[in-house]
Amino acid sequence: MTNFLKNGLVLLFRGARRGQSPLAALGAAMTVVGWVRSRRGPDKELVYSRTLKDGEAVTVKLLRDGLVADEQTVEG
Repeated sequence: MTNFLKNGLVLLFRGARRGQSPLAALGAAMTVVGWVRSRRGPDKELVYSRTLKDGEAVTVKLLRDGLVADEQTVEG
């Protein structure tokens, strides 16, 4: 994936240094797009994976402030 933040900053400063306002504007737009993309973070992340045998179960708990906010049991 293209690094919009880095490439945008390069174009922004290159356009400003050379006096080319369209290039600087393109660099500014790419910088903003890159910054917004970097703020979103990953959508989903796999934290644990295990194949359960018949009769086994795993309980997944969601903690908030040290208290159990949600609990789900998955059986194999």
